[in-house]
Parts: sequence; structure tokens; C-alpha cells
Amino acid sequence: MASLLLHGPASSEVLIRAEQVSLKLASMKARVRLSDIDHADQEDGEITRLISSMGEHVLMSVTAIDSIRDGGTCSVVRILAGSNEDVYRLLHFCLKPCSSRLGGLEPYKERIHSSKTVRQKVGVDVQAIKNIPASEGRKDGLEPIVREHKHNVHQRMLAEELANRLIFGEKIPVFSRDAWFRLCTLSDSALPVGSFAHSQGIEAASQMGLFESDEDSPLALASFLRSLSRSSAQFATPMILAGYSLLSSSARDNVDLSQIKNLWVELDARADTRLRSNGPSRRASMDQGLGLIRVSPSFNHQHCRWSELFEMIRSSIDTPSGNDASSFGHSALIYGILCASLRVSPIDSCRVYSFGATRDAMSAAVRLN
Repeated sequence: MASLLLHGPASSEVLIRAEQVSLKLASMKARVRLSDIDHADQEDGEITRLISSMGEHVLMSVTAIDSIRDGGTCSVVRILAGSNEDVYRLLHFCLKPCSSRLGGLEPYKERIHSSKTVRQKVGVDVQAIKNIPASEGRKDGLEPIVREHKHNVHQRMLAEELANRLIFGEKIPVFSRDAWFRLCTLSDSALPVGSFAHSQGIEAASQMGLFESDEDSPLALASFLRSLSRSSAQFATPMILAGYSLLSSSARDNVDLSQIKNLWVELDARADTRLRSNGPSRRASMDQGLGLIRVSPSFNHQHCRWSELFEMIRSSIDTPSGNDASSFGHSALIYGILCASLRVSPIDSCRVYSFGATRDAMSAAVRLN
């Protein structure tokens, strides 16, 4: 895979070529308008020859991002292919207009060693998997997930100890059992926090034909959900722990609430930077964050200090301009703060958040069925 960050007038031709190829590839999987691209491609057929030279498993997207600093826009091009040479082909095609600025050198041209990528059928032999005895263990499906959880009990205990020491130091508090019940309530799909705001990529994967085969689709879906859960945990865990540490440190050091809010605004801006290139995920994160803010009084009605903090965070999100810095309200940070106010352990907070992302994706898959 590869990514391109395009900004400025010199990148306009690169952006046009990237958009043309992206739409042409998407037309092979879904219905899109291709009138402008077909007209441009009829002149020399360069895009058609490019696509015919690549393998089957090639995806490409172009995302426009508003620039806060100068008010302009920049674009992120993402390329995913089963062959490195196909990645080089796309990079060479998109960056070819830059050759005039590089003394005639065409970027990535020397990396392309063949005229065409050999197309291979990539799939799973479902019948062979079913015939493997249970004692030997299957190579795909849900069984390895269960075995992996049993095998990694010691690693999970180490992760829990590390998370506790990272936030609390040597004085690790005793976590409330009642808080665990409240966290179960918080993770309930019926709670109005915008759980259906984002399908976690299930709908896009379905439209791209990743679950087309009736035999392969259960295994493909299980593999997708497993990767999704890991990706969600890797992305959200640092932000959850950062939000968690805001409240744990303030309770220990008696920090003023306005200072906590200012630190939260800074962390929230960093979270927004990480999500800028993914519009749907960014909007879903903000929607779910506002939902968590709305339900927070029902969990913290007995603690006036934390209720006041959540009200300050909400007013910061609602402030479009003025003396107070406006913020975005991304869900992972707010979730960490809320879990800290409920005295749930940090590692349990991260686990339940990842569970929620996987649950939402599974719900989207059920709705598509």
C-alpha cells in the first residue's frame, strides 16, 4: 500500500489523474458516473491500458481535506494492491506530470519490471477447511481467535498492569464493581450515543465485492471483523488512556477543572488531526462523542465536579468562535474521561470500546444481509 499527500497548484495534474483512475477502478465494482473520464480516456486509452496491466485486487481512493491554516484544500491518495508492482504502476501514472520538474525523470518507472501483473485467484478453500479435524485446528475461521485468547491470558494481564502503572504509578486504586455494571450499560447498543453512525467499513467492503461468494463470505467477514477490532484498538487506545489520565491525575493532584478542559481541547485537536483524512470516521467520532456527553449526566449525577467538567466540555464543543477555543468532541477521549469518572479500570475501558466498534460493524453486516 502507499499514500500520496497532494497540496498546492503543482499537484493539480497529479490529483486529476488520481481521481480518474480511482473512479475507473470503482466502476468495476460499483455504479459511478464516468462520462468525463471516458471522454478523456478515448484520446489515447492510457487509463484503460493501465488497468488492464494490473492484477485483480487493486483499490484506490482520493479524499479531499480542508486546510485550516491557509483555507485551501489538500488531498490524500491511498493505494492498496496485492502486488507491489501494481502500486508502482499507479504511482508512476499519477506522478508522471512531475517529470518536467525532475529533469525528465518519471517517478517509479524503474520499479516496473513487467508489462502485466499475473492475475491469480485469491480465495479460501472452504471445503478443505471444513474437512480438517478439530484436533488439528483449522487455519481460518473463528477457532484460531478462541485459541489465541486462551494463549494470550498472560499477555493481557501484563497489558493491564502496564496500563494501570502508566496512569496511576505505584498507587493503583481499587476499582468499583458497580462501575463495571455501569460500563456494561454504557456499552449497550440501545444507549443513544450514535452507535449506528458508522458501519466501520462494512458497507464499503460489501460494495467492493469482498463478501460476494456465498461460501467464502462467513470466513471473509470473520477475518474482516478481526482486523477491524485490532485496528480500532490500536487507533483508539492511546486516546482513551489520554482522556482517562486527565481525570485520574486531576483527582490525585487537585487540578482545576479549567486546566483539565484546556488539556482536553489540545488532545481533541490532535485526535482530529489523525482523523482528518477519513471523513466518515471523523464525523462518526464527533457524533458519538456528543452522544456520550448527552448521557454523561445520568452516570455522574452524584458527582458534581465531574458533571461540571462534562458541561464545560460540551460548551467548548458548541462554541464556534470567540475567546474560548472550540473543539470537536471525538468519542475516544470523552469515553476515557467518562470511564475514569466511573472508576472503571483503564484496560477494561479500552476493551469495551473495541468491543463496541466490532459490535457496530457486525450490526451493519446483519442489516446488509
